[in-house]
Amino acid sequence: MNNITKQDLTLTTEWYNKQREEEGEEFIKTREYIENQMNEGERIIYDVIEGRDPFKKDKINDQVYLSQIIMQLMYFKTRIDLYKAMFNEWHSDELIQKNEQLSDGLYLKTANITKYYHELENTGVFDDVLEKILTFKLREKYTYEKGENILKICTRCVGNKLLQGKYLKSLKRR
Repeated sequence: MNNITKQDLTLTTEWYNKQREEEGEEFIKTREYIENQMNEGERIIYDVIEGRDPFKKDKINDQVYLSQIIMQLMYFKTRIDLYKAMFNEWHSDELIQKNEQLSDGLYLKTANITKYYHELENTGVFDDVLEKILTFKLREKYTYEKGENILKICTRCVGNKLLQGKYLKSLKRR
């Protein structure tokens, strides 16, 4: 199980099941949707890094598809931000009681993932992919302002879903 112990798995499963009971099935479906979108965004970035074309050729002119890709990248960026926050707050008063029950191996795994995501973020690959998608989406009508408007709309959609999944407390900027 790598660095994660059976105790880590037992605890996190217990916490997940408790949350499932408290929040209900609809909440869990929302969370699963968000996780799937985060995974797709991560796949897109890895495909680009590996030199593979992450886009479906038959949908490259489909506006809904292109908007979905933008939002998947935003979801993945949220995962990165969540890992950074989780690692930075691992020993906070709010989390220390739960996190002390977890293994050092899980802490180290979280640290390594956070470090990797931080380095990935600094490569500029997100901006490159977003610019490419916006260029596909807007074609010859592309301007910085039009691109920003599309990003605002997608950010609002992603933000609302993150609120439903309780990844965020509000849509206010930090």
